[in-house]
Amino acid sequence: MEGKIISPDKSITGQSNCEQNDSFVSFVILFGFTISRIAWDTLVVRDRRHCTRPDEIFNEVLEHLKAAAGGTSIQSVMTVFRPQQPDELWGLRFWSSQFVRYAGYKDRASSEILGDTANADFTSYLIETNLWKPPAEKSAFDVLPLVIKVPGNDTPFVYELPKAAINEVKIEHPKFAKVKDLGYKWTTIPAINNFIVTLGGIKYTAAPFNGWYVTTEIARNLLERYGATKPLATAMGFELNDTFLAQKISTELESAILFSFEKNKITMVDPDTVGRSFLTHCKREQSSGRECPAQWSWIGGLVGEFNLKKTLLCANPNIFTDIYSLSRSDQSSVAPRNEGFLQDSSIRLLL
Repeated sequence: MEGKIISPDKSITGQSNCEQNDSFVSFVILFGFTISRIAWDTLVVRDRRHCTRPDEIFNEVLEHLKAAAGGTSIQSVMTVFRPQQPDELWGLRFWSSQFVRYAGYKDRASSEILGDTANADFTSYLIETNLWKPPAEKSAFDVLPLVIKVPGNDTPFVYELPKAAINEVKIEHPKFAKVKDLGYKWTTIPAINNFIVTLGGIKYTAAPFNGWYVTTEIARNLLERYGATKPLATAMGFELNDTFLAQKISTELESAILFSFEKNKITMVDPDTVGRSFLTHCKREQSSGRECPAQWSWIGGLVGEFNLKKTLLCANPNIFTDIYSLSRSDQSSVAPRNEGFLQDSSIRLLL
């Protein structure tokens, strides 16, 4: 077995380190995390259950990002922090849905949003509660701070990511030079934060994980959340009344994203390639007598075959992607539900 678990630490309630470490490897094998789960055995799991202080946790976030971006290609990494305790309504958790997220500034007068519309409510909350002060000159790609909520503390801990930890790629097109002038870019590491891993009756409410992007994810983010269709059409010289404008823009934007990431030697995969690899993985699993759980209503579009047995299991171990919907009784310590997290196309690859 080539899957790696590093730095085992203190034991937790009910199970030893060895038992939980083995469980995490089994979880990766049997369930998997993304549509790229064929590469499950390359995942590095960092055991950081001993880290309890916010400063320690933030430092481990930086180490996670460093490990993910440290090689010639994106390394899939999962960092496991301490689990929720029996007497806690909420365990340790991140309010930030991903390590690197862009702010969305809502203009009260016009209701227009500068930046990522998915994060507009969260951005407003951080500003209005004085948890974060945005830069004097706001832009469409200002990185939000990382917000950590520790049980027993009413106030969350807010940390600015250093520039060295933020890896981004500027989007340019090999044929349409004006696309670069639009200033679009995206982070290279999709590290998902706010989901729960249930394992052996234990809830890990802070176990951030990253894989790598599919071109479709970033394209949808820019088109749906940044309204990039018209600016791109102008930059590419397409007629705005073209019946197939949306399809053309989407295709050319994905080409630009793939070109830009490959130019910067950053891992990126196209939907056709990742779909075929997922299909191969499913057939391997089924030939071994195992199910391949998936949200087929979405993944089926990438795989291209809807005639396979479509199984959406609700089993344990499992991943639950919306921790804020579990309870609404703890209003004093729960941030407003980040609807953008659920709408983000990248989270769908976890299912």
